[in-house]
Amino acid sequence: MAEKAASTYLSNLENFLAGQNPALIEAVKVFQELDQVEFELGLLDNEDTTASKVSWWPVISVMGTAESGKAEFINRYLKANVLHTDSNSASEKITVFQHSASQSGMILPGTALDGDPRFPFFQTSKKVEEVAKGKGAQINSYLQLKTCSSAQLQNKILIDVPELLQSSDKVCHFLFRHIIEISDLVLVFLETGRPGQMNLEPMLGEMTKQQNSDNFIYIVNQKNDTEVSPFAGQEAEQLKKKLVDLGMNPSQFFVLDQARAVVASSSGGSVLSQIAGHKPPATEPEKYPDLEVIEERMGNINIHRAYRILDSLEKSIRAPQEVFVPEVKQAISLWKERSHFTMALIAGLAASVMVYLEVHLGIISALLDPILGSIALVVIILISIPFYLLISKIQANKVLDSLNEKRRIEGLLENPSGLFEKSLTKWRMYLPIKKPAGWTNEIRERLQALLERAKNLVQYMNDDFSR
Repeated sequence: MAEKAASTYLSNLENFLAGQNPALIEAVKVFQELDQVEFELGLLDNEDTTASKVSWWPVISVMGTAESGKAEFINRYLKANVLHTDSNSASEKITVFQHSASQSGMILPGTALDGDPRFPFFQTSKKVEEVAKGKGAQINSYLQLKTCSSAQLQNKILIDVPELLQSSDKVCHFLFRHIIEISDLVLVFLETGRPGQMNLEPMLGEMTKQQNSDNFIYIVNQKNDTEVSPFAGQEAEQLKKKLVDLGMNPSQFFVLDQARAVVASSSGGSVLSQIAGHKPPATEPEKYPDLEVIEERMGNINIHRAYRILDSLEKSIRAPQEVFVPEVKQAISLWKERSHFTMALIAGLAASVMVYLEVHLGIISALLDPILGSIALVVIILISIPFYLLISKIQANKVLDSLNEKRRIEGLLENPSGLFEKSLTKWRMYLPIKKPAGWTNEIRERLQALLERAKNLVQYMNDDFSR
């Protein structure tokens, strides 16, 4: 059994998780054993790890239009002026905020995120290159890293998404989906009084069809200025209805209107400052129940992160049996069908030639001679064997190309073509075996054992939180 090399990513991960949730440290070990299984199957390269498919950082993403109050919220949440509130000077890049002990914040290029395995944007340039050729080298045009000394960023990262995916750029769409997948909480700031903003079906549809759609909180910054929008309240209700029609839970929808802003201003801050964690004074009659819900969600981000990782672990363990092996079985069947069909066509052509020769030369009667017939049969077999091998290899390469193309389009870490190639032995080319090589009872039992361990980790966390 070939041993997979220890992953630098997993080593860094263990250091990052030191002193945190014990269930996550154990999850790293399960991921490592899963890597070994997939490496033996040919699904995983020696330097890769399935643990890199999930973000281990607790991630809060904040997205919204330029004047929705998003930038003001981030500044108040971090208690630092890290973003321009003027829409004309706002950054067009996706900005990842990371904690730093230094009081002087730094702005680092996207390559700092792309080259660091600890971040959920590790090697994103390769995926971007697959989405749009030539764009991978321009990762700095899409991403940047900002450091900030805010205590709110300790052991978590915050992502500022500059606009609500109004761009038609393929890379922007890819990065938008990627951010949704890695986020434990997404705050979506909207505003009334903007013509055209209601045309959000593509973006909102992408959000609500996600399995983790409950991780979204929609915050409408309602402008009650009649000169701006005399129908602000109606627009908010229309937007809420549209979100509900797309599958959103109504409890994820909050409207911050001018009336609430007036109450909040009496405590020395805006409604956004209340969301950022500044509780109203005890003498304040308004309790802000919706803001407390948002604060609670942000405070529990580590819990959501842990469950998200364990969910990803279970899916990764199930993937070989439920996704990759069936896909490779289908590929093997297609390969054999094509090889047999091609060989049948050639045999039919050869038979036609034999009939022609019989009609004009009477060659078949000569082959009925015991000696000549035996020699002819041996010659046909000797020619057919290498010829069939050649046809099988040609058809196998075509199937491999289709598997690699599918992997490229879907952005998969695992490589089904590696498992397929293990099945391209000479004996398997001749025998009607469709089960991928290496897919044994022992492998299935090891995966089942890993799955049980992953489920036990979920139970452990449930028991821990109930205590």
